[in-house]
Amino acid sequence: MPFTMFGRAIRKMGVIGSGNIGPDITLHFSQNLYDYGVPV
Repeated sequence: MPFTMFGRAIRKMGVIGSGNIGPDITLHFSQNLYDYGVPV
């Protein structure tokens, strides 16, 4: 089940990053998109 906002759907999310910010962004998205069944 995708997350839909403003007519756009998010079916899966990928985060590319290094250092300290990449894991923080991934954790944020995974916590907020989990209820919609969107894999991160």
